[in-house]
Amino acid sequence: MAQPWTALRAVARRPVERFVTQPPPTGRPRVHLPRRPLWLCRVCAHPWPCGQAKLDLLREVAADTSRLRIHLTDQMHAALADLHALNPHQMPSPADIFARFLAWTAPRSSRRSTAVPDFDRLTKDEILAWFDATEDLSALVAYLVGPPDPAADAD
Repeated sequence: MAQPWTALRAVARRPVERFVTQPPPTGRPRVHLPRRPLWLCRVCAHPWPCGQAKLDLLREVAADTSRLRIHLTDQMHAALADLHALNPHQMPSPADIFARFLAWTAPRSSRRSTAVPDFDRLTKDEILAWFDATEDLSALVAYLVGPPDPAADAD
């Protein structure tokens, strides 16, 4: 008679694969869609739209970004309604929701800014994002150096 633990040993020796890395049964790539009402990605569990979903959406609309913005505005309103229904006392800030759904769709040239933010109030990720989005650092250098000293010019 076989011992009951031998079957358990056989199961324990099988390799364990992560849910995210398993290919779908059809062999097609997984589509990064939101899991409602939490608005997390069904594949990677990041807040939707995750990075891959953003790439897929951009690839899908190609040059018609106004259609993308209309679609994402609709999705943002649905997410706000779902998240409010789940927990009205712990909602993301409007700025966070806007950044998550719409800010990344703006044309790259309009996202560039020469204004220097208040670095004391920014998180590390926000500071890195500012440096990534800024081509001209002359405003930052002028801010750090300060205005010219008139006493030094008089000498």
